[in-house]
Amino acid sequence: MSDDNLTPVTPQKAVDLHLDSMKDDSAEWTRTSHKSHLRAFTEWCREEGGIDNMNDLSGRDLYEFRVWRRTGGYSEGMDEEIAPKTLDSALTTVRSFLRFCSQIEAVPEDLYEKVPLPTLSQSDEVSDSTISPERVPRILDYLCRYEY
Repeated sequence: MSDDNLTPVTPQKAVDLHLDSMKDDSAEWTRTSHKSHLRAFTEWCREEGGIDNMNDLSGRDLYEFRVWRRTGGYSEGMDEEIAPKTLDSALTTVRSFLRFCSQIEAVPEDLYEKVPLPTLSQSDEVSDSTISPERVPRILDYLCRYEY
């Protein structure tokens, strides 16, 4: 597909179409994960990338998004790097989204291949965070009360 055959669409509209397309064959938690990661992507498009048409997205933009996300962009006010596995999940979601965007003629067919994925070590694949035993009863009480 040449760039001449692309149909203009905003990042948010493309995300909405993508999430809607997932309703038929994806688990709810997968859609929730995609929604979260793509919220960061649309924020970057609007605030940092100056992208208001998916047709204008380039490989360089995707690299800049990766750097922004890795260095804490969209991390709820935190200016520290996110975990490599979190970055990998975010970028894998953007890849999947861009594959969809190529199907609706919003981006070139091969743009998804330009999303730079991090190389993860085996230790990056597993979380080493722990929870103190004293916190467990409070968390369970909260979940029983507010997260049905």
